[in-house]
This record gives sequence, C-alpha cells and structure tokens, in this order.
Amino acid sequence: IHEALVEKGNIFAARPTKGQYRMQLLTGNFCDIASSAPTLTWKLLRKVCYKKIKMYDTGMKRIEEISNDMIKDLIQEFRRQEGSFNPKYFVYSSVVNVIMALLLGKRYPVDSELFKKVVEFDEVAPQIVSPSGRGIVLDMWPWLRFFGNKTYKQVMKIARVRDEIWELMKEEAARG
Repeated sequence: IHEALVEKGNIFAARPTKGQYRMQLLTGNFCDIASSAPTLTWKLLRKVCYKKIKMYDTGMKRIEEISNDMIKDLIQEFRRQEGSFNPKYFVYSSVVNVIMALLLGKRYPVDSELFKKVVEFDEVAPQIVSPSGRGIVLDMWPWLRFFGNKTYKQVMKIARVRDEIWELMKEEAARG
C-alpha cells in the first residue's frame, strides 16, 4: 500500500484516457481537475479549488449554514404547493444552488442565465458520456463524427454550454 500510494502515487492516480473520445471533447483534452493526470497543472488546479472553497469559510460549518438556508426555503416552497406535486424540481434546484453558493458565494434565482446553463449541462452531460449506450461507438470510432454522428453533435453542444458556464462564472467572480 505504501508503494502504491506514496512511492508510485502519480502512476496509480493517473486517469485512463484511451478510448474516451467523448470525454476528451467534453473536458478540453482532459484539462480539468476530475480527468487529468496528477501533473503540476493538476496540482495547481486542486490548490485553487481548495482555496476557493476555504475562502468562503472553514469547512463544514459554511456548508451547513448554506444547506440549512436552502432547506428552509425548500420547506416554504413545499408548503406553497397545493395538492400533490413532484418535489424533484424543487429539491434539484436547491442542491444546484448549494453547489453554486459554495463555488461563487451566493445563491441564484432559477430563472438566471447561469443557473439555467448549469442545469442544462447537468442534465445532458451524463447522458452523452455514459459508458454504455449509443455514444460508445464514437469512442471506438471517432471518425464517425464526420458522418453526422448525433452523439458528436450533442457533445459539441454541451462543450459550448460548458464554455458559456465558465465565462459566466468568471464574470460573476470578477463582480465579487
């Protein structure tokens, strides 16, 4: 265990990249913190993310405060509903807002451009990068993108949405 985690940690921490054409497109050639190998760039990204989370407070107390506020709002929203209703949308919106509050330091209305883009990305991305299903042929034969492959078009669309989210988040962070 010591050899695997300490002596050869970078080798064991590496992420597979072969046969993952869709992920390569979606992550900008595996240049994100979740799918890149533990290089100096990856270590820098990890430090920046950690500092950003720490900037809003020290750990669980801040997460608890944000979550409690969202839960109170969620309960009020449930009470406003008349008759039976599906709580999925309300719960999902609250969870997305908790994550956005942790990343950007504030909550967003569900009709804001940034919130809508995050929801669109979150709903579509898992479907198009699923390890099974129709998209897997694109991983095996990337040249199919030249023949109007539907999954390729979806991956490129969601990659544009990812870039739009990133730009909106940078604007929000610059505003403070």
